Amino acid sequence: MFRLYATDIPLLYKSLVVLPQDKQDLTSITKEISIDKSTEQEVLPENTAEQKIETQENISPVKKQDTQTPAVIPVSIAQEPKGSYETKLHPFALFTSETNKSKYIAEGSNFGKAAGALNITQLAKYITTDTAVLETLTSYECIWCMGIDLSTEKKILGLKHKNILISPDIESLTTVEEKKSMFSALKEFANFNMALFSKM
Repeated sequence: MFRLYATDIPLLYKSLVVLPQDKQDLTSITKEISIDKSTEQEVLPENTAEQKIETQENISPVKKQDTQTPAVIPVSIAQEPKGSYETKLHPFALFTSETNKSKYIAEGSNFGKAAGALNITQLAKYITTDTAVLETLTSYECIWCMGIDLSTEKKILGLKHKNILISPDIESLTTVEEKKSMFSALKEFANFNMALFSKM
């Protein structure tokens, strides 16, 4: 038979209801409680001391495990820095053919005169004839294509780059109207991108 001591009731239950069939002689209950209480007081300090020691020993290793857990977890691909996957963004490229490039960098060229008038002579350093650039045009902030063939022009326009100028070959322009039209478009393009060009 399970015995329930009066001192255990508040620890185990919020309240205790004794049914009529469970009632015993009150004198026997009082005697049992007083006897058990005296023995319980002798045993209780030892038990509580043991419990305190056990809980302190049990808690400290758990804390150590918590502090060591992050070091044990292996680094996964998802935790690698995002910077390693970013596409490099180039400031500017002036794409043209090999023949045109030699004409543009020649002394006294129309390209040199137009670039000098707009204070953008530094753009001559960024002239490229490498067709691989066409595959990575979206990685450039600003693009100027000059004197390219019609099929290449269509391919470039299909990329729908937001900051691009496609000009005719400046060295082959003959009429004043053609030169004015080309220069006005170039001037507008240069003014729009002057902050970028000044950093180059």
